[in-house]
Amino acid sequence: MTVSLPEAFIRNIRRDIPGDADALFSVLDGTPPVSVRWNPYKTQSPAEGIPVAWCRYGRYLPERPSFTTDPLFHAGAYYVQEASSMFVEHLLRSTTEPEGARILDLCAAPGGKATLYSTLAGGDGIVIANEVIRSRALILADNIRKWGIGNTMVTNNDPAHFAGLGEWFDESLNVCEEADVFYRIAKTWELDHVDEPLTRWRVHGVNTTFRKFGQFADETLRILDKHRKLYPGYDRDYPDLVGILTRRAAFQKAVTLWREGNGAEARRLVAPYVASPKLRLFWLASWLPGSLFDPLSQLYFELPGFLRK
Repeated sequence: MTVSLPEAFIRNIRRDIPGDADALFSVLDGTPPVSVRWNPYKTQSPAEGIPVAWCRYGRYLPERPSFTTDPLFHAGAYYVQEASSMFVEHLLRSTTEPEGARILDLCAAPGGKATLYSTLAGGDGIVIANEVIRSRALILADNIRKWGIGNTMVTNNDPAHFAGLGEWFDESLNVCEEADVFYRIAKTWELDHVDEPLTRWRVHGVNTTFRKFGQFADETLRILDKHRKLYPGYDRDYPDLVGILTRRAAFQKAVTLWREGNGAEARRLVAPYVASPKLRLFWLASWLPGSLFDPLSQLYFELPGFLRK
């Protein structure tokens, strides 16, 4: 062997894994394999090479190129990463569906796993990549910028600072996580009033809001229950918000019931709230077949604003 390994290490390996010891020593004495993980958000053409079995975008390269002279490397088209570090994708997918997830990486530099999390979470997810050492956090930030998906926040904090954010990474919320976050931001921080819309909601035929009304209802009530536990006196201090969330959940559940053909139960749920023009319109519409929901919802967005409150 050209690699000088401690005798104690060799003895322990031969004792613990006698059948694989020679293979391990041979690998340690050989040329390390070169692997990269390509960025599907920047190129649809995977890197040439042998696929890494546990990572969708990982590839073993036949030889080590000059990465520093490759413009694609500097543009974030791929990330040079040891294949064993890519195994985290397999671990993550074995426990949850990472698309749209919120992921916290407390020791993220230089960015290998953080860019992998960014890819897996996708445009609907968010990654907080923290590095406690400032010089390494700057390297991390540079790699995140090059990766360029836009769903990753780089922080330079002590991990203890995140101890109170357990609820921010709530796996039970799949469609209402933004509402949960912004309600708690409004509770914790002073906010300036902005009297103009900062964003506009683009409605289209496959918008998940129209496909997951029942899930929205369940998660809205879950958020309300969660905030009652987090903030004592919540109903007393925020009666208007409690009323809005309760009414919203009833409407969301009623929409699901109507679309399933149970208009009578849908009307029962919204009956206490028909003073609202929006819910009064829904109550009347629920006498029609639920199959008309899609065309009627398109007409609804053409109505004057005061009828949609």
